[in-house]
Amino acid sequence: MEKTVNNPVPGTDESQSPDDESNVNQSTECCGDETACDTDAAATGDNQDGQREPCPTPLVWEQVLDIFRDESHPWEIHRDGRKISGRTWFPVGKDDNRPPEQPHTLYFLNGLTGNCDQFALTAYLLRDEFRCVLFDYPECATETKEAQLPLQEFADDLFAIAEQHEDETLSIVGTSFGSAVGLAAMAFENGQSSQCSITSAVLHAGFARRELSFFERLATRCGTKSRRNLRDVPLRRLFQTQNHRPWFPPFDFTRWEFFLENSGDTPVAAMASRAAELKSLDVRDQLPNILQPCLLIRGEGEGQVLAGHHVELEAGLPNSRTEWMHSTGQLPFITHPHRFVKLIRGFVHEQVSQGEHKTWKTGRLT
Repeated sequence: MEKTVNNPVPGTDESQSPDDESNVNQSTECCGDETACDTDAAATGDNQDGQREPCPTPLVWEQVLDIFRDESHPWEIHRDGRKISGRTWFPVGKDDNRPPEQPHTLYFLNGLTGNCDQFALTAYLLRDEFRCVLFDYPECATETKEAQLPLQEFADDLFAIAEQHEDETLSIVGTSFGSAVGLAAMAFENGQSSQCSITSAVLHAGFARRELSFFERLATRCGTKSRRNLRDVPLRRLFQTQNHRPWFPPFDFTRWEFFLENSGDTPVAAMASRAAELKSLDVRDQLPNILQPCLLIRGEGEGQVLAGHHVELEAGLPNSRTEWMHSTGQLPFITHPHRFVKLIRGFVHEQVSQGEHKTWKTGRLT
């Protein structure tokens, strides 16, 4: 399949989301980048997310999070002495007695820090069209971890959750560390006895390998014994502010505080344990065997390291295409969820319509 790339050019945000729950929408405001909202600046160039379209109505994240926790169904499973908990958001207006032609299921894979609440805005905008499964990584590893391949435990968790949900096919949406988990799961899938199959993947800020610097390796080694949370780490707030704050909507400071609080709740030991998995991760040789359609999402502000990782993915994955998101930073699922969802929705619907995807079975986790 021929690869396509939408090159980064100035553009505008997307039109308003079709959801009609006005109680979670503020009055129409700029997406946070004046040049991005200037239609005159988008006179030339290839198509990209939101080009020549007005900004959407921003979401009130507090109310969306309340709706997410109220409407979605909590569940937990236990594997090898580890508890995995999450929530499943069924399409609005649906119940357990679903007809065969039911929506495709999306599995969201978190980054290195924070929990699945970070994907609540994205899932909220997709819940009318897909069944959304969000979950948190376990904080501890199994005792047999040393005998496993990098990220195999996380990939096995994904398949176990899908089997518990009785999904036969699924699509994944991963960011950063979650994208690496998704790649590992697709690479391992050929050798799995799992009855479910990944049919497509949306990979944001992904990588097939991640070389840790000396200081990152030192922090990983020391952090595995820490009893503190990330918020207690000196200068953590300063570094996150420099890396992420410029891309957050200027009209909603509380959304930035939500991210700081959410990521700050991450135990340092859990984060270090996950990061340690990346030291030996290298699936570049397996990329040609990953035949699932993959949407690679890049974002302005990603930096040279992520740009280099993207080049490796684009060259290695035989069935991929790239989309560029301007003025979003590295957390578009929080800063610009409408535009992030626009890419996910179009890509997954395209793959579902082209493939002969089996439907998921009736059932609800308890």
